[in-house]
Amino acid sequence: MAHSSGTNYWLREGWGVFLLTLALILIVCTAVASAGWTEGLHLVMPIGLAAFVFAFLSARSRLPASLAPLLSIPVGTALAFRLAADLIPGTEDWPQRWAWMWYRIYLFSRKVLSGGSSADPIVFLLQLGILVWMVAYLVTWFVFRAERAWDAVVLAGLLLLGTLYYAPDDLTLHLILFLVVALLLVVRFNLYLRERIWRHIQIPYPAGEVVLHFWRAGLALSLLVVALSWFAPAIPTDIRGRALDALRTSWYDLEDRLGQLFTALRFRDTSGGDFSGRILPLGGPRQLGDMAVMEVASPGGAHYWREVAFDHYTGRGWVNSDELVVRFGGHSPPLAVIRYQAQTPLTHTVTALLPNMTALAMAGQPVWVSIPARARIHFVQEQLAEGISYARARLPLRAGDGYIVATLVSNATVEQLRQSQAVYPEWVYQRYLQLPDTLPERVYLLAYAITAQAADTVYDKAAAVEAYLRQTIAYDEQIEPPPTERDAVDYLLFERREGYCDYYASAMVVLLRAVGIPARLAAGYASGERRADGNTFLVRQKDAHAWPEVFFPEYGWIAFEPTAGRSPIERPRADETLSLFTDQPSVEKPESTPPQLPHDVPQAMEDGLNTPPPKPAFVPWFLLGLALLLMGASLAGFILRRRNAVATGLQVEALYARMGWLAGWAGVSLQPWQTPFEQAAAVAAILPGAQAHVWRLAQLVTQARYAALPLRDADYIAAATAWQKLYPQLLRAVLRWHIRRLSGGLVGRRRNVPQLSPDSPG
Repeated sequence: MAHSSGTNYWLREGWGVFLLTLALILIVCTAVASAGWTEGLHLVMPIGLAAFVFAFLSARSRLPASLAPLLSIPVGTALAFRLAADLIPGTEDWPQRWAWMWYRIYLFSRKVLSGGSSADPIVFLLQLGILVWMVAYLVTWFVFRAERAWDAVVLAGLLLLGTLYYAPDDLTLHLILFLVVALLLVVRFNLYLRERIWRHIQIPYPAGEVVLHFWRAGLALSLLVVALSWFAPAIPTDIRGRALDALRTSWYDLEDRLGQLFTALRFRDTSGGDFSGRILPLGGPRQLGDMAVMEVASPGGAHYWREVAFDHYTGRGWVNSDELVVRFGGHSPPLAVIRYQAQTPLTHTVTALLPNMTALAMAGQPVWVSIPARARIHFVQEQLAEGISYARARLPLRAGDGYIVATLVSNATVEQLRQSQAVYPEWVYQRYLQLPDTLPERVYLLAYAITAQAADTVYDKAAAVEAYLRQTIAYDEQIEPPPTERDAVDYLLFERREGYCDYYASAMVVLLRAVGIPARLAAGYASGERRADGNTFLVRQKDAHAWPEVFFPEYGWIAFEPTAGRSPIERPRADETLSLFTDQPSVEKPESTPPQLPHDVPQAMEDGLNTPPPKPAFVPWFLLGLALLLMGASLAGFILRRRNAVATGLQVEALYARMGWLAGWAGVSLQPWQTPFEQAAAVAAILPGAQAHVWRLAQLVTQARYAALPLRDADYIAAATAWQKLYPQLLRAVLRWHIRRLSGGLVGRRRNVPQLSPDSPG
């Protein structure tokens, strides 16, 4: 009788399974190391290899299956900690690196708890190293101990897909190699399982020839499946997108939060219309094409279409720090927001030309939108919000979907802005003069030097900074990112002197804040290409833009344009405006009589302008709870179906296998070479009140395997009945065993397999 190779204890699955598992882990680790998020990603390679070796040795040890993965966590954490600490610049010895590492973790923890942002890539590398360790360990464990090859492939695939989705660099080759290796691993591992059964029931077979044929067929099948999936027509976006729309809203919030915690990382540029998020890193080159993003019908003329406003500068980018989320638009009442002088109502209609758009592009100060949305706001009083800094549609928009926006845009003249008083509310001082402590002093000196030459008004100082940047900074979209340890604005002003709109806008906001002028950064789109009718604008990807907005107490946020590649903003003069906008404003409170809104805006919106703000939207948490409830119900139904399964002999085998699996969790060691009755004796020893059911199940599985006649319906019913009686007894045995282990120490005595009693059946 022939035997397959790899039958020794250490490599009983064979060299093929061993090498394919190692290759699977190396492919994923190489993809992560090549992702391009930050410097130092190479540390995942030794972590992945170490996890593979450690998991393989653990799988071959006698450590309990419930304990070994837990023991691996501190080992992987220590290794990732050491490798990440070695990347800290300016440290000479290990004690110094140790101290700096803990200090960085402490600062990061404070940012997490306070809802702030972090630009520290070292902590990200530490967390990524721990994640890679856990994935590589579990992949190896699933193959060599749990014998669940598909689970290993799925887990490794999830990490790879996440890397592919967020990596700024192209990693397509890694995906192709992964698919081929994963399919080969599944084929070879299933052959190993078949071989084990053949050897157990002593079926002779030509081992070498069978393995060779499986290798050939597996490779051909893998290549065929990958080729077919690669060239098959894509599923329409409408079909695949709508099924997950409800979950995407919550996922976007999670993405925003993670991006806020790691602002120094580089991510993939989106190919859709959502160029704006809650973070804006100041990175390297950008590539924007001519693809049409949206069409805006605006009777009021051209405007900048803002998607998000940023208030917090990190030194490496910008963060929107508004944490409060409220319902906005649709049937929800409008928000009570601060109103300013010289504002006129504007209604414009936006039509999405790309799928899966969620960020809402709106001019001026949004008041209402026709579709249900979720907006981020900041309250300045108990019943009064500063305004909407960021709004997303509740469900992603499909190509062709549209929405109507009612906003208030400023018509303040140059003369009005010059006469504005530099007396700001407290909330403006607190939010819009923030600068990092690490900002070099020469930036402050430059800001004072530029504004000292201008007239003593906020508008003239802002105009002076705007003109300085347009004259001294060259427009270039293909710049390299600033060095990790440098402030991006300082690097732009004194060394690089080249950049695109993100850098121009950032520099102007920072320089104005340095001299005490409140400012913020806005991102969205420039007006776009004007259509023949004069009131419609086609907005393309290349129109994605960032610009500064300066706060004037009487007139609110006013846009400026420091980017040399754009035309300056033309503001109305005093003789071009109506008397409606010449009244003296109120600085601290909104106008008592709001401007008249267009007739096509629902009356309910006007009625709710001065109503209290709506309650925060907790719909994502409700959806998450509902999803967990459905998953729990599905799991319970699956368990009940398993417990009441009455169909075929395969289900009898499944019930017997579940008995062995639970017995293993209860401390019973079952060996593959034991007969069903020998295994039943070991299980019965821990279940004195259910021994009859154990023996009955062993008898039925023996009959199903070896009897000439198939099982009868009565036998299936007997198996299901035995399992129903046995299942709760096994659960109690598992609980008792773990309680004894916890009370008596982690190391328990290994249970000996009892011998068959003379009275045992069989």
